[in-house]
Amino acid sequence: MAETNLHKSLSNSSQEDIIYVDEQYNSPFKCSICRRIFRDPVITQCGHTFCRKCTSSAILCPYDQQVLQTFVSNYIVAEQINTLLVWCKYAFKKNQKTGSDMKIERDEHGCPVKIPLLRKKEHEDECTYRLVPCPNGCPYSNLRQKDIYNHIHVCPNRQPSQFQFTINTSNDQSQIPQQELISKISQIDFLVNTCKQLTGTVAMMRNEIDTLKINQEALCSRNDLLLSELMKTKQTSPIPTTIDEQESVRNHDSDDENELSTVILRCNGTFTGHSDTVWCLYALDDVLLSGSSDKTVKVWNLRETPYTNLVTLHGHEEGVLSLTVKERTAFSGSVDKSIFVWNLNDYKKTASFVAHTDPVCSLTQYDNHLYSSSNKCLKVWDMQTLKLINEIQTDSRNGWLRILMQRDKCIYAGCRRVIKVSCT
Repeated sequence: MAETNLHKSLSNSSQEDIIYVDEQYNSPFKCSICRRIFRDPVITQCGHTFCRKCTSSAILCPYDQQVLQTFVSNYIVAEQINTLLVWCKYAFKKNQKTGSDMKIERDEHGCPVKIPLLRKKEHEDECTYRLVPCPNGCPYSNLRQKDIYNHIHVCPNRQPSQFQFTINTSNDQSQIPQQELISKISQIDFLVNTCKQLTGTVAMMRNEIDTLKINQEALCSRNDLLLSELMKTKQTSPIPTTIDEQESVRNHDSDDENELSTVILRCNGTFTGHSDTVWCLYALDDVLLSGSSDKTVKVWNLRETPYTNLVTLHGHEEGVLSLTVKERTAFSGSVDKSIFVWNLNDYKKTASFVAHTDPVCSLTQYDNHLYSSSNKCLKVWDMQTLKLINEIQTDSRNGWLRILMQRDKCIYAGCRRVIKVSCT
């Protein structure tokens, strides 16, 4: 269901309707074919991400010259794009086409709101700056919703409505009641039109409520069926109540080598604090480290419950994808292509450097060496000097090295369809 919602959110508006607030700074999310921020991003068989429409118009991948074939939708990138801020479409003047170019100009009287892409359509459906026709059908068709009430007072097509009245205008004293009465009638007309719109909205909500009731009844029926099956299972396999019965069951289970044990997990708490997706975790005896798309690394106290955030480490310009720790020194890799070094005694940044030309997907360490992976590349660093010791380029068909694991003297790197093994 979540994947379906992401796909729908990317299809609500045309590409031309979306104007990002900081598009020039969002290069990690730009398609290398159309040079714009991804629209319905998909992963091709060569492991790269492009707009779905671009894969149908281009033949060869611009990175490795392989034939473009769509493999799967990139829901992770789509989720991050949905958090980018965009302008409401009513913040701009009506587009004017000049030759093959579309001229877009900010309207100083337009909507000033910046919203996440995911909420763009929802906002625009209710935006008070949206253009609506006059309810009286006058020539002024491009009226903003917030100005309708004031317009009705001066609308050339306004009518006395259902009320007939005769006002004697022979003297100045009758002018004031006449103006007040016209104003009241205009307000009544506005309220009548508003009530008609609300009536339609209420009807739609009632239909949605009826649908929810039907779904609830179906769920209740399903629940009753499952409960009935559970009761039947209990009757055919009664739960042992006496000590002798329980001992007999344990002996029987130990004799059955094919019997699988059941592990019951119980939630002991929740860490709350990040404002976006959490991509990586690293646990020590006393603390837990977490990296997130909100560009931070958080350090959590594991010795006390409820779990609390000891400190938040800032510095990365993009989301944090990977973490590893050597004694009391932590390393974090980010979408901004850099690696930061942190001292866990005072929680200060001790060093940082650009490690790759693409996001740092994973980190691990072994024998005073730091290993980092990215697009078709595994690098080895000296943990003391942070100097590059070795660089291993992988086959372009394998794409990104997304996960690293160390075991004995070997480093295992997971990529598309295969696992690469490098041993010292």
